[in-house]
Amino acid sequence: MNRCGFTLVEIMITVVIIGVIAVLAIPRYTNSVERTRASDGVQILRTLFEAQELYFVEHNFYTDDSEALEIDPNEIFSQYFDSIKISSVADNLAEVTRKGSPTYTLSIDIEAVISCSNGTGNICQRIGY
Repeated sequence: MNRCGFTLVEIMITVVIIGVIAVLAIPRYTNSVERTRASDGVQILRTLFEAQELYFVEHNFYTDDSEALEIDPNEIFSQYFDSIKISSVADNLAEVTRKGSPTYTLSIDIEAVISCSNGTGNICQRIGY
């Protein structure tokens, strides 16, 4: 008797192995995607920080006026962040808020340290800020 094909047990083992691999890979993939999206906000913050520093060199104080910084927040395009705020407070010179899900806010201080707040779940920890 010559048999061809796979037994039901062999197919079930294969499906279980694929399922285990998917369970391990999907969270890592989603974290990687969100870190990439967060880098968009970080780039915006660094641009705003540099503008604030240039303004500080000339006037010896920070401003919350985007026109004084010669930056139009409406022209700063971001696919992932919708709220851009400029502040004259040293511990929060600028902040961007992530639109969609998950929602969180990235901010930059006078020392160029970027921090994350208002994150849902452990998103701030997952993106590394």
